[in-house]
Amino acid sequence: MGADDVGEVLKLLSKRRPFLASLYDEPKEKPELAADCNVARSTVGRAIRELELAGLVDRGDRGFELTVSGRLVVDQFHEFEHAVDAICEVDEWLSTLPRSDLVPPEMFVGCEVTQSDIHAPDKAMQETVDLVSTAKRVRGVSPAVHGAYVEAFNERIETDGLETELVFSADALTELATTYADYIMEDADGVTIYQIDELPPLGLMLVDHEDGTTEASFGIYTENGVQVVVRNTSPNAVAWLREEFESYREQASEISL
Repeated sequence: MGADDVGEVLKLLSKRRPFLASLYDEPKEKPELAADCNVARSTVGRAIRELELAGLVDRGDRGFELTVSGRLVVDQFHEFEHAVDAICEVDEWLSTLPRSDLVPPEMFVGCEVTQSDIHAPDKAMQETVDLVSTAKRVRGVSPAVHGAYVEAFNERIETDGLETELVFSADALTELATTYADYIMEDADGVTIYQIDELPPLGLMLVDHEDGTTEASFGIYTENGVQVVVRNTSPNAVAWLREEFESYREQASEISL
């Protein structure tokens, strides 16, 4: 299948979305499809012919049904739509990043997005605090330090021995060592801090939760703090963030506070 063919399939998926959604649930005959999609029988006939020609639909024992390829294509189309919708939702903040390659498409497939707004300016920040609250291990990269984060980490480290590896920019580390000096625990077991000269306005966090799941997240910072947090538990997102964290850690220097 060439690029032109793929383009035609994408057009067909969008055009015949109601029929594909109806057949995704269960096979149907044309009268059932007409009723379910609230269209005329003639429209159903045209839709079925187009979908059959594309190899997405075939007649089975119980009526018209999605082919194996059809179901896989529909699944991928839904993931693509969700990812594009998420990217468009946070476009305002993505445009503030200095480079376009800092966040890959994998982070948007099946993601959850939380944005701060004028009515809830700390909403994105609280999302990160919530991530830490159920973690047993956190690996992260941060260009900034916020009191709520420091308190959340401090509580989990003191009470539950949260295993923590954090890479800070030099400026963020200076802020941590001065403004939040009272929270710093010397020789805390399981806590490793690294310093790197500079970081983009992007925080990364890889969280191993107590229930056994691993979650990748990133937050975009402005001068007003973190504005959006994107969370994702998909294997591809987790693999990317793990590799990204390890890359930053290799460039950083371990320090003692």
